[in-house]
Amino acid sequence: MTVNAANGLVNLSDVDNDVDTLTITADGAVAFTDVDGVTVAGINATDDDVILNAGGDITQSGALSGVNRLTVASEGAIDLDESGVSNQITVLGPVSAATGIAIADNDGDLSIDGDVAALAGDIEIRADDGNLTLADTRTITAVGAGNIILAAGLDHNFTNADSTPESAALVLDGGRFIIYSDNNSDTTEGGLSGSAYMGRTYAANDPTWAATNDAGGNRFYYNDTATLTFTAVDKVKSYGDGNPALTYVVTGLLAGDSEADAFSGNPTLNTAAGATSNVGDYAITINGTGLTNDKGYVFAFVDGTLTVDPKSITVTAADKNKVYGGADPGLTYSADVALVAGDSFDGALSRAAGEDVGDYIIGQNTLLVNDGNGGSNYDITFVDGTFSITPAALTVTAANDSKTYDGLAYSGGNGVSYSGFVGGEDSTVLGGTLSYSGSSQGLLTPVFIRSCPKG
Repeated sequence: MTVNAANGLVNLSDVDNDVDTLTITADGAVAFTDVDGVTVAGINATDDDVILNAGGDITQSGALSGVNRLTVASEGAIDLDESGVSNQITVLGPVSAATGIAIADNDGDLSIDGDVAALAGDIEIRADDGNLTLADTRTITAVGAGNIILAAGLDHNFTNADSTPESAALVLDGGRFIIYSDNNSDTTEGGLSGSAYMGRTYAANDPTWAATNDAGGNRFYYNDTATLTFTAVDKVKSYGDGNPALTYVVTGLLAGDSEADAFSGNPTLNTAAGATSNVGDYAITINGTGLTNDKGYVFAFVDGTLTVDPKSITVTAADKNKVYGGADPGLTYSADVALVAGDSFDGALSRAAGEDVGDYIIGQNTLLVNDGNGGSNYDITFVDGTFSITPAALTVTAANDSKTYDGLAYSGGNGVSYSGFVGGEDSTVLGGTLSYSGSSQGLLTPVFIRSCPKG
């Protein structure tokens, strides 16, 4: 059947048509209903809407051209994806079929702006030369084991414009969905969750290929590649300690992917630092040795830094004392933690100058750790000590004296002697005035006189 309405629309939907092949040219909308199956040999609607209804299969041998919006209902299958035929459809929907749907737009973008459903079989919708968009609130439903295949053209992307992703836009019973899109960054999943594989196109990895080689769950197939970046985590340790466990983090996983299914194995991490490495920063290198993946990810690696901090140590000077005039005892110290094997203390403590009785600070002076790095591997907290000089004992002895009784009271003394001066000192270093006391003072009766000096 051929209909030419170059100056108007075509409406053949109100009667029970029964044709095998349909060709329509119109300057407006086209509506056609057939009691059983029909083959479209060509429909040109001059940028207007086309509605097709059939009691059987709807197939094609010629193109759908100038179709603004295509609405299709079939009690059989819909196959508007004939090889060698170039369809021109802007908007699709609603579409319903009993046993599978295949529709391809071969000229520009395609928007699915009506609900699509098949009671059995797969649903496949493609925009071979444009972007493919599933409009907001629209659903595609495949009953039973049917799969949903949605494909944007090469260098074009898929968009799920669903504003309520909590309600699935793709409804499946026992099947899965496969979505083909050019690149992950420009694809809008809209709440759809599936594993992502890179470097796959509809031309090279069509649904037949996928059924044999990737018979898993829901899939996003991207033409481009995505990069997984493995970054070594920066670490810090103290000088002398063993290296901490070297770890990494992964960024760049696509929606629906996890580390467990995006790659196998672990990257290799290394550092030149060891337990006795000097204070400073050391690179943590990371590389892909031991990593594999079959999802097409490209691996990138970012090195980290292991920082060796000084070892904290508290050195405490021991308190010391001596008697005035004596020799200084050796100055000693203790540390709260042991030095790293092979290191040792070097240098000496010192005390504040002075020999008079009193307290003097014992300080660090030149004491440091000989660690082969100028002592920089240690952060020393020094606790001063106290050096005490106590008085020396000085014995003053009054000399015996005697006198002939003369009736006068005795007073004064006969001088003194000293015992205990140190460092070559003598009585000239003493201050004050020597005086005497005791029972001899004021005595009249002849007796042996012993005086006691006071000073």
